[in-house]
Amino acid sequence: LDAVGEFLQIVEYADDLGTQSAPLISPKTYRALIKPCHIRITQSIRAKAPHAKIMLHSCGSVRKFIPDFIEAGFDMLNPIQTAAGGMDPAELKVEFGDDLVFLGGVDVQQKMRGSVETVQEEVRSLIQAMGEGGGYILAPSHNFGDDVPVENILAFFDVDRTVA
Repeated sequence: LDAVGEFLQIVEYADDLGTQSAPLISPKTYRALIKPCHIRITQSIRAKAPHAKIMLHSCGSVRKFIPDFIEAGFDMLNPIQTAAGGMDPAELKVEFGDDLVFLGGVDVQQKMRGSVETVQEEVRSLIQAMGEGGGYILAPSHNFGDDVPVENILAFFDVDRTVA
C-alpha cells in the first residue's frame, strides 16, 4: 500500500465465512475472534489508501455477519451467493443497501448452467432486485467454469438485450 495506495480504487480482502446453508462459525465467535482482525485490516488500508473502497470476498451464507462487516469498515461485499441460505438479493438490498455495495449474484451453480432464457431471467431479476438507486455491480456469484455454456456467458454480457 505504501507503493500503490494512491492509485487504488478497490482493495479486496478474502475471508470465506459461509457454507451453502449457514455460516461456518457463530456470529459470537466471529465477533470475538475475526471481527477485531477485520477492523485492524480495514483501518490499516484506510490509513494508506483513504479514498479506496474495501471489498470483502466471503462466499456462502454470510447474512448474519453483514452488519458486522459494515461495522468493521468494509464498503463492498462479494460474491452475493443467492443460492446460499438467507442470501435473498432483494432482502439484502433493502436491509443493507444504504451501507454496502453488492458485487455478484448471478448464480453459476445452477442458473448459468441452464438455458439462455434462464440466464437472461436471472440477470433481469438481479438488476430489478438490487439495481435501484445504485450500489450494485452485476457479476457472477463465482468465476465462470468450463461447465458454463458459451451461449450463456454471452447472454450474461448482453445486458441491453436481457433487460430490454
